[in-house]
Amino acid sequence: MAKIFKLPFILGQVLLLFLLNNYAFHVKGGDNQTSLPVLLCGILFACIAISVLLITQFVLKSTGSSNKLNLIILILFILLSLNFFLLDYFNVMVEYDRWIEKGMPAKPFWFE
Repeated sequence: MAKIFKLPFILGQVLLLFLLNNYAFHVKGGDNQTSLPVLLCGILFACIAISVLLITQFVLKSTGSSNKLNLIILILFILLSLNFFLLDYFNVMVEYDRWIEKGMPAKPFWFE
């Protein structure tokens, strides 16, 4: 029964990853500054990934079973977190204040 609830959650994570990358690379165009707190979102998804890891380890130890869908959910949270950090690191999508602090860098040439 729990499998029914996990599959839409996994599809939602994949859709979020796709939409985020589509927005960053295609919709934004030449602008790389945004009002979205990119690093904060990355930290948020990293904390959620750690929470998922701890909760699933506690639940799996108590029930004595393993579920591969929990591992997929954890990997997707890590990918979402890493995606936010890489968008900021490569100046693809940078929060405006941080963009100013970095000296207003342009997008790398391979993203234009």
